[in-house]
Amino acid sequence: MASTDIDSLYPPSPANVPPDLTRPSGDYRLRVFVVLVSLFAFLLLYLALTVGSAWFTYWCFATVSEPDTPRPAAAPAPVGRGPASRRAAPAPRSDRPDFAYVLGGIASALLCLFMVKGFFKRSRRGDGLRVELREADEPELFAFIRKLCADTKAPFPHRIYCTPEVNAAVAYHESIVNLFWPARKNLIIGLGLLNRLNLAEFKAVLAHEFGHFSQNSMKLGTYVYTSNRIIADLVYGRDWFDDLLGTLSRIDLRISIFVWAFAAVVWVVRTILKGVFRAINFAQSSLSRQMEYNADLVAVSVTGSDTLIFALARMDFAAESLGQAWTDLTAAADHKRYSRDLYFHQTKAAEYLRQKRGDPTLGEPPPLPADERETVAVFRPEDTSVPAMWATHPANFDREANAKARYIRSPMDDRPAWALFRRGAEVRADITRQMYELNRKEKIGELEDPEAVQAFIDAEHAETSYHPRYHGL
Repeated sequence: MASTDIDSLYPPSPANVPPDLTRPSGDYRLRVFVVLVSLFAFLLLYLALTVGSAWFTYWCFATVSEPDTPRPAAAPAPVGRGPASRRAAPAPRSDRPDFAYVLGGIASALLCLFMVKGFFKRSRRGDGLRVELREADEPELFAFIRKLCADTKAPFPHRIYCTPEVNAAVAYHESIVNLFWPARKNLIIGLGLLNRLNLAEFKAVLAHEFGHFSQNSMKLGTYVYTSNRIIADLVYGRDWFDDLLGTLSRIDLRISIFVWAFAAVVWVVRTILKGVFRAINFAQSSLSRQMEYNADLVAVSVTGSDTLIFALARMDFAAESLGQAWTDLTAAADHKRYSRDLYFHQTKAAEYLRQKRGDPTLGEPPPLPADERETVAVFRPEDTSVPAMWATHPANFDREANAKARYIRSPMDDRPAWALFRRGAEVRADITRQMYELNRKEKIGELEDPEAVQAFIDAEHAETSYHPRYHGL
C-alpha cells in the first residue's frame, strides 16, 4: 500500500516542534558512559578469570609433561673392598611435585569451565502467546507503521506481533552473535492496550517504542542482557556443575578436602561477580529512566504533549477491565460457553466496573481546555504508581512533567485504533482461542458470538448485584 493512501488514517503531527526536542540530554550521555564503563570493567574481570584459569591449566599440565630434571648426583662411593664400597649409589630423584601440578591443573580447569558454562547456556525463556501480523493481511497497519517510522527516523521493525496483554514493547532475540552483530528489533502490540486507545493515542504509544528503535544506547541492551545472563548464571545458578562438586565431595574424605577448598574459591568468585552484577544493573536502571524520557519526547514530537499521557492514563483501567473480562469468561467457560472475542468483553467489563463504582468517567483522561495555550494535569505529585507495562519506567507524574516541559498542544483523533486492522475480528478470535487453550489445557471447539456469551455474563452479574437505586447499601 502506498504511503499516501494511509493519510486519511494517520493523525496529523503538531506544528512548531522545537528541532532539539529529542536531542539526548547531558544526563542521558553521562549514564551511557557509566554503563559502558561498568560493562568494560566486567569484560576485563571476566577475561582475566577465564583466560587466567585456562592459561594456568595449560601451564600445570605442560610442566608435568616435561622430562624430569634429576637432582644432582651424590658424591661417588669410596673405592675399596669394604662394606661402604659395596653399597649402590642412590638413583637420581626429581624435586618436582607432579601431584601438586596435576591437582592445580584440574582445579584451574574446573574454574575455567565454571566461568565459560554460562556463556554458552541457551535461555529457556519462551516468547509467550503471540501472533505474527503480515502486511498482506493488514496493509493499512503496516503503511501506518512505515509512515510513523519515517517521521521518527526509526528503522522498520523486523517482525510485528500481537499479544493478548495491555502492552507495547520492543523485543528482540538475544544471543552471543548479537554481541558482534546488532539484533533485529520486533514490535509487540498488545491487543488489550490497542482495544482501549484511539488512533492518536495508538500513534503516540508506537512513536514511544520507535524512539527506542532509533536510540543508539538501545544497542547496549544486548550487552547488558548477555552480561547479566552470564553473571546471574555464575552467581545464582545451580546446575550440573554444582551437582558434580557435591558428588565428588561424598566419594572420599581425602577427595572432599580438595573439593571443599575449590568450592571456597568458587564462593569468592561468586561474591565478587555479585557486586559487579549489582553495579551493572544499577547503572542500567539509571540509564533506562533517561531512555524512557527521551522516547517520550520522540512521541511528543509527532503527537504533542498530551496524547501519550492520555494513553498512560488509560492503562491501569484497561488492565483491570481485561482482568475482569477474563474472570467473567472463565466463569462462562465452566458452563461450556466460549466467546470468540475477549476484547468485546473487555469493553463490556469497563462499562460494568464504571457502573459498579458509580463513576461514568472511570479510566478516561480529562478533556483538554479550550485555550490551546493551557494544559491539564493528569497525574498528581503523589502518584508514584507505575503501570505493569512500564515497570522499569519513571513514575507517571515525572513522565508527564517531562513531556510538558515544553508544551505542544496535541492534535486529537478519537477514531478507534482498530480502524487500522482489516482482519481485526479474525485476529481477536485467534488470540482468544489461544488464551482459552493455554489456560484451560484443552482443545476448544466452536466459539460463540460474544453478544450471546455476554448475555450469560450479565445474568451472572445480576444475581450478585443490587440495583443502583440502593446506592451501595
